[in-house]
Amino acid sequence: MDRADPLSEEDLDYLVELFNIGAGNAATALNQLLTCQVDMRLPGVSVTTASLATDAVGDSGAPVTCLRMKMVGDLTGYMFFVVADDQNVKMAELAERSMLGPQGRSPEPERVSGILAEIGNILAGVYLTAIHDFCKLQVSHSVPVLAVDMLQALLDEAIAAQTEATQTVLLVTNEFAVDREHFRTYLLIFPTGDSINALVNSIKQARELYGFKQD
Repeated sequence: MDRADPLSEEDLDYLVELFNIGAGNAATALNQLLTCQVDMRLPGVSVTTASLATDAVGDSGAPVTCLRMKMVGDLTGYMFFVVADDQNVKMAELAERSMLGPQGRSPEPERVSGILAEIGNILAGVYLTAIHDFCKLQVSHSVPVLAVDMLQALLDEAIAAQTEATQTVLLVTNEFAVDREHFRTYLLIFPTGDSINALVNSIKQARELYGFKQD
């Protein structure tokens, strides 16, 4: 990137560690939601810009299924749980299999959308809980809103709320497996400039508290 990253390499390592813990909690919750064994890989976490984040997810002009939330509390900004178009059919089939009734009848499309939204809700919740637990920041998210649209259109409001100088996106890539199927989803976190400063300061204090070496 052509700007200084707000988080140092050590700060990002700490964030990765706490998100790893969140992923373990998410796997347990998804096991219960989908009534089957869910294996999650450790999430990929990177600090990037909005344009690079959308490139990582896929074609910004392609439709995606997206869960949009606002962060509230000590951290503010936006969160987006994104299922790219090439993964959406597999995710919908997974949701259907988990919701088949005793007669094997498929659920209504609205119920499938609902379970996809719940997957995003679980992932967003466990990561914010990890930030709360290990960075001592009070943070939660608003009621999620599900939408299907082009990724760029869905992110426009969050991008407009950031200036070029403070534009920072935390990109969390989640991969999990059910039976022989593998799935990939993305969580894009758009914190405000003040929230990034609060996160960096809280990570520094936590690293000192838990004995992490400083530069």
